[in-house]
Amino acid sequence: MGVLSPSRKLALQTTSTVRERKAYVQQVATKTIHKARASREDKAFAELLATGVVSTWGTLDEIINRSLRDPSDIEPNVRDALRISAYEFAFLAKQNHAVVDQGVELVRFVEPKAANLANAVLRKMSRDMEMFPWGNPNTDDAALARKLGFPYWMTDMLVQSL
Repeated sequence: MGVLSPSRKLALQTTSTVRERKAYVQQVATKTIHKARASREDKAFAELLATGVVSTWGTLDEIINRSLRDPSDIEPNVRDALRISAYEFAFLAKQNHAVVDQGVELVRFVEPKAANLANAVLRKMSRDMEMFPWGNPNTDDAALARKLGFPYWMTDMLVQSL
C-alpha cells in the first residue's frame, strides 16, 4: 500500500465537490485547496489536477469507459478518483507505475472495497494510453478532440471554421 499524496487528495475533494454541486472549479479550489494545510507545491499540483480534470472531463470519462466492462458499474466517487489518474496519463505524461499506485490509493480513500477494481482498471488504462488519442489527430477530428481534451462538437466547430 502506497501513501496518498496530499495534492491528489485535495484535487479529488475539489473535483468531487464540483461534480456534486455543479460548481465552478475556481470557487471550490479557493475553499478547498487554497485554505488547506499543505505545502505550496502540493497546492499548486492540486490546482493543476483539479482544473485540468474539470476542463477535460468528457475525454477523461471516455478513457475510463474504455477500461471498464460496464461504465455504469462504478460509483460517482470512484469515477472522480479515476478521472485524476486518467488526466495524469493523458495530459501530464506521468510515470505509469506512479499513476497506478496513486490512483489505487485515491480509490481506496473514497471506497476501500473498490481498490482491486481500480488496480485492474488503471493497469488496463495504462496499456490503452499507449495508443491515445486512438487515431491520427491530423486526419481524425475525434482523435484531435481527445488529444486536446475538448468536446467533439467544439473541435468540429473549430476545424470547420479553419
